[in-house]
Amino acid sequence: MGTVVYSICLTALHYGLGSCIEDQGVFYPEVLRDLAGIPDTKRIMIAIAMGYPDPDFPANRLKSSRVPVDEITTWVGFE
Repeated sequence: MGTVVYSICLTALHYGLGSCIEDQGVFYPEVLRDLAGIPDTKRIMIAIAMGYPDPDFPANRLKSSRVPVDEITTWVGFE
């Protein structure tokens, strides 16, 4: 499943589309079923939102501070 989702997102990127792997389709399946015409006989496992990215949208320019990886990781066998 993960490989299929990864491949879909990577292919979308190749064609200039952005993607976001989401679980909202699982949490609200009745909405997704209604909008996409998915019958009740099909099980929804994951949803992928796709569209053209807008680099000027403020949320897409957000930079969050993060702890350096070496502060939270113990490297074993990689010296």
